Parts: sequence; C-alpha cells; structure tokens
Amino acid sequence: LGLGEWNETDGCYEVGEEDENRLLDSLEATLSGGNCLVEYHSSALFPERWFRCVAVVTCDNEVLHKRLTERGYPPHKVESQVECEIMQAP
Repeated sequence: LGLGEWNETDGCYEVGEEDENRLLDSLEATLSGGNCLVEYHSSALFPERWFRCVAVVTCDNEVLHKRLTERGYPPHKVESQVECEIMQAP
C-alpha cells in the first residue's frame, strides 16, 4: 500500500489524513484475526481495540543522531527526531 508523497525538503514521506484512513481500512481485516505485530512510529493512529499489548522502543540520542545522519536525513529532521526522543514524544 503506497501512502503519502515524498517531501524533498524533509527527506521523508508526508502522509495525510485520507492516506491514514486508507491504511486503517486495509489493515482492519488482517489485524482483526489477532496474533499480529505492528511496527509504527505512534500508536495514536490505531483503535485501542486492535491491541492487547503495546511496546515502546527507544534509542540512545547519540546513536539515533548518528543513524539518521548516516542515512542522509536533513539536519532539521535529525534535530526534530532527536528532540522527540529526548522529550519521549509519541
């Protein structure tokens, strides 16, 4: 399922609300059967009824900074991601 459009400025995909709705519609049947693992940057998008357990994976800020820089993320995006990790933002 292709979602969003590539944003050259941020070096990432921008996903709008309409695309999120398509994502949820496409996953509902699969997830309703249970025993699935979903990896996503935020649990806020998904209905609580879909999950019995949520695990939050964090990363050392220096490791995250190095990883994103090596992947070619623009400096403002690296800073934003590291800041979110520091503040433990969803």
